[in-house]
Formats: sequence, C-alpha cells, structure tokens
Amino acid sequence: MPDLQYFDYGEKEIQWLKARDPILGAAMDEIGYINRPVIPDMFTALVNAIVGQQISTKAQVTIWNRMLEKCSSITPESLRAISAEELQSCGISMRKALYIKEIADSVLKGSLNLRLLQTMSD
Repeated sequence: MPDLQYFDYGEKEIQWLKARDPILGAAMDEIGYINRPVIPDMFTALVNAIVGQQISTKAQVTIWNRMLEKCSSITPESLRAISAEELQSCGISMRKALYIKEIADSVLKGSLNLRLLQTMSD
C-alpha cells in the first residue's frame, strides 16, 4: 500500500452521524474510533480503488505490491511506460489494466484533471 495518512474526523462529525442514524450511532459507540486510511494523491488513490474493486483487501495489497515492484511508484508516467499486459501480470483483469492505462493517458493529455475533483460538489 502507498504511504498512508488517516482520515481526520472529530466529535462534531461523530455527533452529526449519530443524530441522523441511531443504529449507526450505537454501532459507532460499540466499535469506537476508526483510523481510516486515505491516500492523499488523487491519481494513486484512484488507481488503488480500481485495483481493489471486488477483491479482498489481502489480494489488493498483494497486487499493489506487485505493481510497485514493477513501477516503483504509481504515477501516470510510470503506468504509461508499461503495457496493459505487464499491468495485468500483477494480478488484475485486463479490463482493469486498460481502465488504469486510459486514466493515466487522460491525466497526461490533460483531459482529466484530478485536482478539480476537490472543487466539485459531491
């Protein structure tokens, strides 16, 4: 997995959720605070999410580590430099490999600006 940071939330956010859903609130009381990891780089986070779709966390970590061995870092440039077949050899489907390659190309061409996501509404 990439260098992880954790989603920062406080009492205000907890109380907001509890007020809207008493069942969720009871679960939150029982479970307690959760350190939810986040990946701050939007491109890396998006690729990581694609890799992890519909597979176990353990499989995701294994595949991610294979991708890091192959590319050393997950950037649009590093993913453009390898073929979809090489990406697939890390353990993902060809469809996922092609999606990742297309996203990398779109970022490099400027047709996809991930920085704009932070300015958009949900």
